[in-house]
Amino acid sequence: MKTYRGKLVLDQQAMQVEGSYKRSDEHPVYCVFFKQTLKGKQVWITKEMLARFFEQQREHNKKPQRRDRQNECRRACYANDPTRFREQNKKWKENNPIEYKKSRKRAYLKNPELWKAHASKRRSKLKHNIKLHKDAQDALQGFYALCETLTLCAQAGGSSEAFHVDHVWPLSPKKVLFRGKRIRPYVGLHAPWNVQILEASENLSKSNKTPTT
Repeated sequence: MKTYRGKLVLDQQAMQVEGSYKRSDEHPVYCVFFKQTLKGKQVWITKEMLARFFEQQREHNKKPQRRDRQNECRRACYANDPTRFREQNKKWKENNPIEYKKSRKRAYLKNPELWKAHASKRRSKLKHNIKLHKDAQDALQGFYALCETLTLCAQAGGSSEAFHVDHVWPLSPKKVLFRGKRIRPYVGLHAPWNVQILEASENLSKSNKTPTT
C-alpha cells in the first residue's frame, strides 16, 4: 500500500510480476486479484473491488444501452450521408450473404403480421385475377373463419396441428420455358370455388403443385 493524493491505495508498481493472467486470477504473493493490463502494466485490485466491478458489469449488461447507442449512430449516419450508408449496407450484404439471409429469416419469423401482409400483397399483384361479388367475398371470408375455428379446436384438444386455406390451382405456379422466356402457364383465382381447407403439414408439402401433379 502507498499514499496517493492523501488516500491509501495499492502499490501497483510493487505488485508487477512476470507471466500472463486473466481477470480474477489471484496474485502469487499478495492477496489481490488481476483486473486487466493497462499500458503494458498489470492492474491488481482487492476482493471487494473485484466484486463491485462484476456487479457493475452485470447491471450494465441488463440495460439495452449498447443497442440503443448503435441504433442512434446508425440513424445519425443515415441522416448525414444516406448514399454512403446504403452503399455500406449493400457491400456488407454482398460480403456476408449467409449472415444476411439468417438475419432476414429471424426478423420475418418474429413478425407473424408480415406473413398475412405479404400473402395479401402477392394476391393483389397477381394479374388476370378477378374482383369478387360481395356474396363470393363473404364465402371466402367464411373459409378463413372456419380454418381458424378448426385450428383453435385442435389446440383445445391438445393437438399441435394447424389448418390452412389452400388454393386448389395455385396463385403462383411454377414458371415454364416458352419461346426463350420463363412464364407462368396459368394463374389460379383467389375465389371460394378454388380454395379448400387442408392440414398445415399437407398444405406445406403440396406447395404450388397442381391437382394433376
